[in-house]
Amino acid sequence: MKTFFAAIASLVIGFGAAYAVINQTIVKEQAETIVTLTQEVDSLNNLVVLRESELKELSADNKRLFEDRNAGVLFGMQLCKQMKDSRSCLMELGLKTRSTVDFK
Repeated sequence: MKTFFAAIASLVIGFGAAYAVINQTIVKEQAETIVTLTQEVDSLNNLVVLRESELKELSADNKRLFEDRNAGVLFGMQLCKQMKDSRSCLMELGLKTRSTVDFK
């Protein structure tokens, strides 16, 4: 009878030890996965911050170009109101905006 209980106790201890080893292995694998995923999330967050800064720069450039264009249009409207000749107005606009005017 003692042998039977010893065998059962041995099996229980063996299964308990096996469970502990397997559980520790799973915990280590999950910890490694968490570290990897955290690194990927940090990398993606850095990429998002970079893209947001690029977007802000492009937005600022776009706003500046839009304001420059509007200033050029307003200048052209005022200039053409002052000049009676549309040809000379276009030539003056071409000089001010550094663009070529084709009179074909």
